[in-house]
Amino acid sequence: MASDRYMYNHFLLLLLLNTAGSIEYGEVVSSLHAQLFKNYNALYRPQQLTDVNITMSLASVVDVNEKEGHITTTFVPKMSWVDPRLRWDDSNNSEFKKIDHLQVRRSDVWVPDLEVLNRFQDVAHDLSPLPLVWVHGDGTVYYVPRQTYQTPCRFNMHKFPYDSQHCQIILGSWAYLSNEVDFHLYRNGTDQQLLVEHNDFVLNILNTTRVETTFGGISAHFVELYVDIFLARRAKFFYYMYLMPADIMVFILPFVHLLPPSSESRQALLGAILISAILMLNTLNEFMPSYASDEVPQPLKLYLACMMSTLISIFGSCVTMSLARTDAKTGRVPRAIQKILTICTPCKQAQRNEHASYQLLHLEKMLQMSAEGEENGEELHSANNGTDNTEEARQLHQQEQRGTMKILQQLVSELQLVRYREQVKVEWVNFAQLVDKIFVIGFFISGICLLKYNHF
Repeated sequence: MASDRYMYNHFLLLLLLNTAGSIEYGEVVSSLHAQLFKNYNALYRPQQLTDVNITMSLASVVDVNEKEGHITTTFVPKMSWVDPRLRWDDSNNSEFKKIDHLQVRRSDVWVPDLEVLNRFQDVAHDLSPLPLVWVHGDGTVYYVPRQTYQTPCRFNMHKFPYDSQHCQIILGSWAYLSNEVDFHLYRNGTDQQLLVEHNDFVLNILNTTRVETTFGGISAHFVELYVDIFLARRAKFFYYMYLMPADIMVFILPFVHLLPPSSESRQALLGAILISAILMLNTLNEFMPSYASDEVPQPLKLYLACMMSTLISIFGSCVTMSLARTDAKTGRVPRAIQKILTICTPCKQAQRNEHASYQLLHLEKMLQMSAEGEENGEELHSANNGTDNTEEARQLHQQEQRGTMKILQQLVSELQLVRYREQVKVEWVNFAQLVDKIFVIGFFISGICLLKYNHF
């Protein structure tokens, strides 16, 4: 029981000592702050040249707007400089020397006016929840704000979605020359430790360059910082979204001409492809930049080529449909084309000719059998009647025989005419199918070349 009371009293003693120390430390900090900022004016820079060391740390690429042509980024510029007015390590007060640094509000300290010179429009400049400045005993000031910049960027969409974009942010001071405030890059001037990856782009290169420029007749220079951002697009999503539909259309076109020339589904499929290409062009138009580009983007070329190919396919389908519906009144296919058809479709031609010849041979055989039957009937009739066979009966049998032969001959002629018309029809249909095969080969080769050009 005595040991517990001893520990409790010891804890209360330590708590009182720490509280007293905290109160004493707070009083010293308040006293130091009052002394430093007694005659301090945050509107004026230090009298001598102020060298500002800066590192541009990219935190995130907030938005990439290809349509309007601007990029929104969030940077954390890490700046440090020496302000002799805020130095206390040479103070005679020993209590002040125990303080390593102070945290003061940004509005209490002079800060270099690092501004975006090529801003697209004003956005929330400082996003820090509580903008503070660290001041050390030797007068070194550290300021690490979180700032968002919206700057113009000219996008080159020629190789979309396999494109890489270069955007530039120009930073500098509006108020001070290089002999008053000079910016120096610290550790190459860039840092990517805080970077949060963008959904659509990958950061390839981040580079900061210091450039001295002149303005008007001023002999001194202005210091500008050029922050170059090189972004590569994540192509997978955009390929499936914009290019794959075009690939499907290009590959469907050759197979359209494998359908029968007079098929209604062929025209419906071509109409669907044409409407799809127009809709995708409209979608790309809403996505692509509105300003004039030096080169036409590849997706637009692909869909325009797809539309032209579809129009050519529709024209070819109309031609093949017209050829397939040609009848014998137009005449036979030219001899040169007949030879080509014989070479290209010999089996089908032979089967159709053999079938028609078999029908004609069968009818001719029936005609011969009918004639022989008439002769046998006449001989039998003569044998049965003997002397009663008169000249009139013989003439009657001959007339019946001639009538039968005439009917059979008419049938043979009609069958020959039908055979001719069928042969002409088959030739024109084969010619239409040959034209379709030429379109299939042409579209297949052009589709491969087009896809190879657009994807590689």
